[in-house]
Amino acid sequence: MNHHHRHTLRTLVLGLTAGLLLATVAIAQTPAIEAKKAELDKVVKEMGTAANKDEYDKLLVRYNALNGEIRTLMSDQGSADDKDKACKLSINEANEALRNKDYALAKSSAQKAVSLCPTNPKAHYALGLAADRLGESATAIGSFRKTTELEPDNAKAWYSLGQAYSDAGNRESAIAALTKSGTVDATYAQACY
Repeated sequence: MNHHHRHTLRTLVLGLTAGLLLATVAIAQTPAIEAKKAELDKVVKEMGTAANKDEYDKLLVRYNALNGEIRTLMSDQGSADDKDKACKLSINEANEALRNKDYALAKSSAQKAVSLCPTNPKAHYALGLAADRLGESATAIGSFRKTTELEPDNAKAWYSLGQAYSDAGNRESAIAALTKSGTVDATYAQACY
């Protein structure tokens, strides 16, 4: 391979590497991404010392495959991060709407949060509060129950569940939930008496 051709290849390789590095900066790294990048670095080094075009072309195919795998891993990771951010944003919107007594907005923001992050107890709790204020006791009870399943030590959720049962006329369940809130956190013990 003549000197000029090798120089052109090296410039191409450096350009490819720089492009990939720029793309990876903003995303949280995972062990899988790190491993692929280490492999990619090795391929790039080998490309720089490739003895002939065939060897270089084989490495380029490997490079492109790795690059694709890294991009896929990164977009999966990125969408998880984005979902988490969107979830937190929706919970904040719901809580803000609750403070402003805009219960319809609070409910729609909380529903969005629940669909984005179904295992986040704060999302279910916000939905329960909004539904409760709107007089939707079945939704409120379901949301507070889900909160207590996800966070069994959440005394506020047990207390709210007890209140929602009480509003719905289910005295037995109300007492059970209020008692539970009392056993979970002494500050809510007075709820039972």
